[in-house]
Amino acid sequence: MDLAVLELDAPGILSNVLEGYAPTNEESRSFGRLVPFYVFLRAVSAAEWHSRMLDDEEEARRFLDIAFATGSRHRRFSGPGS
Repeated sequence: MDLAVLELDAPGILSNVLEGYAPTNEESRSFGRLVPFYVFLRAVSAAEWHSRMLDDEEEARRFLDIAFATGSRHRRFSGPGS
């Protein structure tokens, strides 16, 4: 989840970070399933925080747009065994 935070303000950086990590094939497959979900979840959480706690609807909308774009690229967040 911590890595997903990077992607919110620096789109595209996460792929470089993961490449530097040099994951195994199995880890790459896991990252491929999990990272998009975590980016989505982190974006929704940031939107709620900005809306409720900071009363910043413009920034909340920006994070919701990120969540929507992430969800749209991944029509289905797959679980274990998918």
